[in-house]
Amino acid sequence: MPAQKAANPLHGKLMKKGADKALQAHKNDETDFSGGGDLPPNISGLAELSDIHFGEYKTGDSKGEPFVYFAGVVKNSQPVDCFGRQASMTIPLCDDPKKFSNPKSFDEHWADMLNELRKLGAATGQLKGGAGAVAELENLFGAMIKSRILFRFHTWQPTNPTTNQPGRVRTDFDGEAKDAPASAAASNGAAGVDDQSGSAPAEAVDWEAVGTAADAGDDAAVEQLTAAGAECGVDTVAANSWSEAAAAIAAAKGGAAPAEGGSDEWKPAVQDVYMFKGPKDAKSAEHEITYVDEAKQTVNLKNVADPKKIYKGIAWSALGSA
Repeated sequence: MPAQKAANPLHGKLMKKGADKALQAHKNDETDFSGGGDLPPNISGLAELSDIHFGEYKTGDSKGEPFVYFAGVVKNSQPVDCFGRQASMTIPLCDDPKKFSNPKSFDEHWADMLNELRKLGAATGQLKGGAGAVAELENLFGAMIKSRILFRFHTWQPTNPTTNQPGRVRTDFDGEAKDAPASAAASNGAAGVDDQSGSAPAEAVDWEAVGTAADAGDDAAVEQLTAAGAECGVDTVAANSWSEAAAAIAAAKGGAAPAEGGSDEWKPAVQDVYMFKGPKDAKSAEHEITYVDEAKQTVNLKNVADPKKIYKGIAWSALGSA
């Protein structure tokens, strides 16, 4: 049974806005390479991806609304040397305020985000979406950051049409730099490389069970598979299902099977959150455990999004499966 993971309120906010619908609509779009950051205007260069994450605006017209942030550390640039500084951009994931001259919708911004991911080499057409669409993207972000992707960028400075004064310098990502020399990504301490010498043998994992849970929308299982795939060279995004990806990971790792009769048996706990599909529900959703009966190995659950939906006497084996 995959480990539980607490619900992320931002996931729910993005799903309510139509994250999965926008994902399905735009994941196969043609990639557009035309175009923030605090770099000088009119420079171009090479940067290494260092961050992609969802967040919420703390101030301004879009306070409380979600955004996605991209950033990379500049490795070289011309004509101004900006080594070590950040090339970054922020894309709103909400409807623009109506006072904007050319306001964009949530759907259009979501398409822009997927476009930037494709420019950095992600195969967005392979994303599965569904109830775990936002968590799936966050796991993709993590895998891309770990890959230390090199990309080309340029900056420019628009003119404010109202004041006719120079606006804030903008940064556009021009695409993954597959032809860049490996030395361009070198950094002190070999960031992102773990020393595995002397480490204890990893515990056996039931990859089939993890794949089944991931297909049912379990965020923790998706995260576990994404990390394991990056570690052993399995492209989880290209797989037709999480179960297929899990099988490939098991083969790459030597087909590890679950340990039987282990002393550390899994037990759910009150306030843990798991994916569960009620008998009348169309799909799996996050549920919080309110009571655990160890003797019967059952739990009582309440739907995180709709606390009025309560289920009693649910078998432990049903947690994380559709």
